[in-house]
Parts: sequence; C-alpha cells; structure tokens
Amino acid sequence: MKKLLPSLLSVVLVVGLISPFSASAKSFSDVPTTHTFFDEITYLSDQEIINGFNDGTFAPSKPVTRAAAAAMIGRAIGLDGEQRATTFQDVGQSNFASGYIQSAVEAKIISGYTDGTFKPGKVVTRGEMAIFLARAFELTVKAETSFSDVSPSMAASDSILKILAEGITGGYTDGTYRPNQEVTRDQFSAFLARALDDRFKQDPVPTPGNLTITSVNLDTEVVKIKNNGNTDVNMTGWKLVSVGGNQTYDFPANFVLKAGSTVHVTSGNNAVNNPPAYLKWTGGYIWNNEGDTARLLNAEGVNISEY
Repeated sequence: MKKLLPSLLSVVLVVGLISPFSASAKSFSDVPTTHTFFDEITYLSDQEIINGFNDGTFAPSKPVTRAAAAAMIGRAIGLDGEQRATTFQDVGQSNFASGYIQSAVEAKIISGYTDGTFKPGKVVTRGEMAIFLARAFELTVKAETSFSDVSPSMAASDSILKILAEGITGGYTDGTYRPNQEVTRDQFSAFLARALDDRFKQDPVPTPGNLTITSVNLDTEVVKIKNNGNTDVNMTGWKLVSVGGNQTYDFPANFVLKAGSTVHVTSGNNAVNNPPAYLKWTGGYIWNNEGDTARLLNAEGVNISEY
C-alpha cells in the first residue's frame, strides 16, 4: 500500500480536517468549478504540489512531460527538489525539475535511457504514469481483474493492476485503460490526488464483461469460457489459441456470450455444435496432451485470459 513521509501525511490530514477542498484554492482561469477534476486540482494546488502558468492558467488539457511528472511526484512525496547537476546529459542544473529528476531516479521511481539521456520533454503515457505512481507510493497489492487492452506481457501491466487495486484509476466504460494514451495535466492531477487522499479514490468502472477461461480438458478437448461480468459480450473477432498445438479458433461472427454464462469450445471426437452453450472448433484433434496453454484474445488481439 502507499507510504507517505510523516511530515507530508500530517499536512494532508490537517488540511483535510480544517477546510473543504476549495476554501483557499488558487484560482486558475481555465479550471472552472464545473471541471471534472476541479476538486483534485484545487487540492494539489493548495498543497503546492502543482503550479499554474504566469498568465493565470493551468492548461488542464496540456500533456504531462517526464520532467513535470518528476516534479509533481517529487513534491507530493517530499523529494529533494533543489536544482542541481544530474547524471543525464540532457538535464542541466538550470532545468526547473533537475533536483526532482535526480531524486526520483535515485529513489528508483523514474529511470533514464540507455543512451544516457532522461528526455525531460517527452510526454508521459498512462502506462508510464502507472509505473511512476506504483513505485513512488510503494504499492504492492494488485487487482484480480484487469482491462481488455492490458496484457500480462506489457511492462506496465503489474503497475496498472496496483493502481487499480488502490483506487487510483477505474478505467473507461468500455473496459479499457488505454495505456498508450498521453496523460494530460488534469488527468495526472486526478491520479496523484487519489494516491495521496482516500477522499478522491475511484471505484472500478463496470466493464462490458470479464471473460475468463475456467478450465481446459486436454483429453476430451473441451475449453470452458465464462463471462463473469454483468453485461453481454459480442465475441466477433475474438480468438481461442492452442499455444502448444499452434492452432487458432475464430469465434463466429456476432456470437454473444451473455453475462454469467459459459460457453464450451469443443474439438475432436467430443465436438458439439449447439450454440450458445457449445461451439464446435473441428472434429480433428487440437490440443497437445503432453501439456498445452489455452489463450483467449479479444478483437484487438489483447490477451484476455490464459489457462
């Protein structure tokens, strides 16, 4: 779970008890009270974790750079932000975030590149942000369910599951996290506020479905797939893969696995075609009886479940 420096934790608790979010807020001309993340931005502004620009704006839709991410996280967890020389050839002492960048690297929150650069102006993605926050707040607990566009092979997979479990993210209504999407300043503020204060925590957004391979019988060649979600899933374009047998089954166009239902994908002598409960792959043998892995891929090719 997250860890805060004692002094920072005390400030957060005191401010939370004394005043509402907007009581002493710095006012940004482009962040009205109707803004989705007004409270989160106000909270971080009051804590001097985020800053606006000289013209009185916050630029909420502007992408977050690696330098800005290091500075905001550094302020949030109390890292040394004094400007100084860094180990990176592209981050001089004069860079506004040089101290926070060096401190974040030393704390193993953000790393540089193999060519000796940090790339301070590079925009941060949602996947990278998850990695930074999971490291900065020392998160350890992972959610048991994931997003349809987050596969276990992704570098950010574990970190995304950790910030999901912590209530830092809830995902989108289509069941995705969008790890390659750039993070904007208002979004980053929301994530950071949730990491710091439980009042901003977010419940997972209900997903269109949560499909899982529940069993694979290599002898009878029957694979069971269950929709554990609360809505139906159209499996057009989905695939079931026999990794060891190097075979792929394409689900029928417009096949829908209803919420709470199980479908049996069959092959070999026991193949049965009786939709929607039973689907026939082929009368031939598919699975490697010496050991095989079943892999379920969605229409975008994302690995949804393995067994």
